Amino acid sequence: MFSKLLLTASALATIASAGTINVDNHCGFALYLTSAFGSGNDGVHSLSASSDHSWTGPITNDKNEQHALTISKSPDMSSPLQNVYNVANGITYYSLSTIYGDPLKSEGFHLDSAGNGFDLDSPKGRQGDLEHAYTPSNPSGNGAVFTDSTNSDFTLVLCL
Repeated sequence: MFSKLLLTASALATIASAGTINVDNHCGFALYLTSAFGSGNDGVHSLSASSDHSWTGPITNDKNEQHALTISKSPDMSSPLQNVYNVANGITYYSLSTIYGDPLKSEGFHLDSAGNGFDLDSPKGRQGDLEHAYTPSNPSGNGAVFTDSTNSDFTLVLCL
C-alpha cells in the first residue's frame, strides 16, 4: 500500500501545475476558447463579453507536452488565434500564432508574463502581421518563441 501511495504521489508531482494562464475577455462580444493538451481538448468554452478571468487554466509540467489555447469569434473555432505553452527543464516556452487566423486584429490583445518573460502586444487597429509571432509571413516562427520561469503566470487580455 505504501508503495502505491508513493507512486501516486510521484505521478501527481510530475503533472503539478507549472503556472496559470488567465484569459480576460474585454471585448463587447462573446469569444470562444478551447484548451488542448497532448492529443485531447476540453471542448469549446464561451467567454462572456467584458469579463476578467473569463477562463483560467493550469500550465502543467507534464512530460514536455504542448498546451494550446485556441480563441475564435465563432463557436466552430474557425480562423483562431493560438497561444501555445510547453514546459521543459525548468523553463516555460510560449508563443502566439496567427497562421490560422487573426480574429482580434482590429480589437487588439496583450499577453502578459508575470515573471521575467517577454510581453506580447497586438495594438488595436494593427496593420499587417503580428510581430514576434508565427504568422503567414513568418510560418517558421523566427523570433516567435519566448521563455520564462517554470512557475510563471500569464494573462491574455483580449480587446484593448
